[in-house]
Amino acid sequence: MDNFWKKLSLLGVSDEMPVYWQKSIILYNQVARMLVLIILFTSVVMFYKMDMVIVPIAFLLTTPVIAFSLFLNMKGKVNISIMIISVFFPLFFLATSVYSKLNGEGLGLIFYIAPRFGIIISIIFPVVLYGFSDYRKAVWGGLTGTVVFITFDWFHLLFGIDIHNIPYYPKNYLFVVFGLAIVLIFFTFLIIFLQRINTVYEQLVLKQKAEIEKQRDYANQQHEEIKKQKQQITDSIVYASRIQTAVLPQKSYIENILENYFILFKPRDIVSGDFYFFQQKGDLIYIVAADSTGHGVPGAFMSMLGITFLNTIINKEESANKIPFVGSFVDRIQEIRTKEPNAASILDALRAMVKNALGQTGVLDEAKDGMDLALCILNTKTLKIQYSGAHNPLYLFRDDSLIEYKGDRMPIGIHLKEKPFTNHTIQLKKGDAFYLFSDGFVDQFGGKSNSKYKAKRFKQFLAEIQENTMSEQKERLLNEFKTWKGTYEQVDDIIIIGVKI
Repeated sequence: MDNFWKKLSLLGVSDEMPVYWQKSIILYNQVARMLVLIILFTSVVMFYKMDMVIVPIAFLLTTPVIAFSLFLNMKGKVNISIMIISVFFPLFFLATSVYSKLNGEGLGLIFYIAPRFGIIISIIFPVVLYGFSDYRKAVWGGLTGTVVFITFDWFHLLFGIDIHNIPYYPKNYLFVVFGLAIVLIFFTFLIIFLQRINTVYEQLVLKQKAEIEKQRDYANQQHEEIKKQKQQITDSIVYASRIQTAVLPQKSYIENILENYFILFKPRDIVSGDFYFFQQKGDLIYIVAADSTGHGVPGAFMSMLGITFLNTIINKEESANKIPFVGSFVDRIQEIRTKEPNAASILDALRAMVKNALGQTGVLDEAKDGMDLALCILNTKTLKIQYSGAHNPLYLFRDDSLIEYKGDRMPIGIHLKEKPFTNHTIQLKKGDAFYLFSDGFVDQFGGKSNSKYKAKRFKQFLAEIQENTMSEQKERLLNEFKTWKGTYEQVDDIIIIGVKI
């Protein structure tokens, strides 16, 4: 039912119309539907309570005219519809009043006042609808009603009906009629002014709405542009991650040189500042777990630099002097190669190359970029390893006991108090397991109190999983990290390398 009334109220209304005219048509449609209900109710009362026939029948005959006016509204002929109603109803009230009185109905005072009241409403009807937006149509619309109102008594006298002879005729009859007219006219203009004020505010709101929509459209356009640019950047970084993955040692290569190991590598972003390095030279296997400054794209650049320099130092490349930032270190690299391999010497050379590449001279406020790493050289024949670390330690588990070898408190990069890195030589035996890692795992926030995982908990967990195979250890470490992190974000890249003898 609500839907029906709503559709009825909107007959003939379109978005292209001015706001005032839209409101006028809606008002017209609402008055029309209310008028039909009033006519039906009044007719029933006249039939059954006042023993009248002519007046109620005449009232009922107006409903097709009202329905026709609504039909015209629906077809967009609102102006014609208003003119029909403005002409029809004054004539209808006059004709009904005269005819009913000639036939002995409506001889009471109310039936002299009521038609005049209806005529006055017919006059103000077009005035309310048109307001001051089209005063000419408002005047023409009310012209018929005005003429009928003025000549109302005269028409009755033509048919021999004397208004002064009606029962209960009061001396102030005209005063009552014109008093009602003045009140109605006052309320008419009040409605018009309220409509105009309301329209001004509505137009202001519409203007503001249009401006907001314009800004919203611009914001949406900017959002789409940013989204497009973000996608392009993401696509580029994804492609860069493929290059980084290709540079890292392949699984097939590592499986050929090590039997019992795992690598847990989990970048925070698409590309990583952490990296791992494996290289076999005769009986020696070089293993590195490194953590470059930063993460994401900046960290990835540093990791590529680190991998390139490690390859240059460890491999006997004849073209080393052609590589940027390396030429001046060719002699030092050749010296490292001719001597017995030494983990600390490799870190010393790597540090010098990184400083040279980044232009680090120790000047105040210059960039302190570099990397922390742990490097070990495993001799597969003697089962000895050499370890040297820049901040990052090596954990060795032997017979359920943890032995920790700490790295030097210096990065691979510029440092206030530089000294040669320390070389640790360790004799391994079968069943030993050692671990190299960055600080990404132990620095992860999580748990119930959103605190860091910390090294102590990490050592305890590694001790708990010593009975597991290396592949199982990797899965348990990954599950432990996910459980600890929970809904929090990963704070850094993660690299953990485990090797069992």
